[in-house]
Amino acid sequence: MTSSVRRPSEDGPTAVQAMAPLPGQAGGTHSVLDRTFRLLCVFTLDQPELTLGELTALTGIPRTTVYRLAGELVSRRVLDHSNGRYRLGPQLFELGERVPRLRSVRNRIRPFLRELRERTDCTVVLGVLDRDEVLYLLEAAISRSPSTALRDGQRIPVHCTAIGKVLLAYSGRPTIDRIAATGLPRYTRATIVGAGLLRSELGRIRSQGYGTEYEEFRYGYASVAAPVTDAEGNVTAAIALENELARGDPGRFAPLLRAVATRVSIRELTPGES
Repeated sequence: MTSSVRRPSEDGPTAVQAMAPLPGQAGGTHSVLDRTFRLLCVFTLDQPELTLGELTALTGIPRTTVYRLAGELVSRRVLDHSNGRYRLGPQLFELGERVPRLRSVRNRIRPFLRELRERTDCTVVLGVLDRDEVLYLLEAAISRSPSTALRDGQRIPVHCTAIGKVLLAYSGRPTIDRIAATGLPRYTRATIVGAGLLRSELGRIRSQGYGTEYEEFRYGYASVAAPVTDAEGNVTAAIALENELARGDPGRFAPLLRAVATRVSIRELTPGES
């Protein structure tokens, strides 16, 4: 998202969120690995370039340590550095492309996303649940998508987006309880902020097989999402259609979306395809 979108915090994880331990993990450490990850995680889609001073302020790591770590990361192409600013380097992209599960899912589903975009004239996205957020793996945007369109690699909340609610509805009860207990931030007047209301919404999603949201995350936008399952019937991802409400209700495409998501799931059951 861009800074024009109304949110309680800037796009992507904040510096504090980026440095937070994984659920169930002990608190942070002062190891070199911990500091390196803290350094890398403060870069966001809206802040792709940072100065040495900004890295120091965002991470809370001493300036001399940041300078040394950043220099080592630049030498390994994990960071780029020019004109006094650092940015994530190509080595991270190369490593990301080697993640077998995510690469396989993207390759299998990309043709279906393109089909949905052509048949609905909506932006189509593929996402998975990761660290209690939705991680966007693949986007098929319409040509006139505004600058606020969601992008590959972006993270969005689960409780106020169609794709997030679908992924949450089919996750385990501990995940639902944890997210409900940590608080549900309000993004718009329509955002669900009550745990009871969220649980009712998730039950409705499981019953009907898809989820919707209308201006719960961004004013003027709506979305509909359906789950994608693996060979054991577990929901591993979700596909969503997103549209500006001024251009029509994407919810009208729910039957088509469910049908395509089913086809994707069936393809996942077919061994030997790529």
